Formats: sequence, structure tokens, C-alpha cells
Amino acid sequence: MAGEKRGADKAGLGSFVFVGCLIIGLGVGIGFGFMPAAIIIGLGVGFIAMGIARYKTGKW
Repeated sequence: MAGEKRGADKAGLGSFVFVGCLIIGLGVGIGFGFMPAAIIIGLGVGFIAMGIARYKTGKW
């Protein structure tokens, strides 16, 4: 029963990583004045990080 709960906790990790990378890209874009480029970079890094997180946790 505890193993099932732990697996359910990891299921949404990839989504949080993706959104976090996107928000960081947005903040960097605002700070440096390169909004479109920073958002696209944040989006790309977010997809890669989401894939890694989902591969490591085994939750697709």
C-alpha cells in the first residue's frame, strides 16, 4: 500500500519540472530583455528535463 502511494507521488513530477523550466526561462527573458528567445530555450530545456524526470521515475 505504501509503495502505491509513493508511485502516485512521482507521477506528476515531470509536469512540475516542465513548468519550472518554463517559468525560469520567462524570468531570464524579462531580466535580460530577450523574451522570445528565453521562452523558447526554457521550453526546450523543460521538455528535455521532463523526459529525463519521467524516464528516471518510470511514470509515463
